[in-house]
Amino acid sequence: MAQRRQSLDALEGRPGSALRRAATALHLAMEEAVRPHGLSVAGYTCLEVLARRPGASAAELARAASTSRQAAHGVVRRLVEDGLLERAPSRAGRPAALTLTEAGERRRRAAAAGVDRVERAIAGALPPGGPQALVVLLQQVTTALPGGGASG
Repeated sequence: MAQRRQSLDALEGRPGSALRRAATALHLAMEEAVRPHGLSVAGYTCLEVLARRPGASAAELARAASTSRQAAHGVVRRLVEDGLLERAPSRAGRPAALTLTEAGERRRRAAAAGVDRVERAIAGALPPGGPQALVVLLQQVTTALPGGGASG
């Protein structure tokens, strides 16, 4: 039994395990923050991307939400059905541009307050300068991994 405890401690001390646990905790906290507003983390991410970049493509939304194009299309379909996004008429051969509706902007702003609380909790757990240092370290980790340069 002592051998098993030691091997689990060694696993928990590995960078990948720590990063996976942090990512899971972040995702759960984000879900809690956006769920009362009728959104998933992916849905909230799509609203945020479109608030900053109206007309973003489904591929851009998929990258931002760390999901597949098929999953992003499902999220977009639900946001359109809920009246939070609208599709502009497409031009020949081009995908329809997506934009936030007024209701989508209100919902995004309301959910953002909870997301900001999550971000402040992260920052509060770090020493001064820690949030910026963490971002730099995570960017370095991302680019060091296969496929890391392709994510947005």
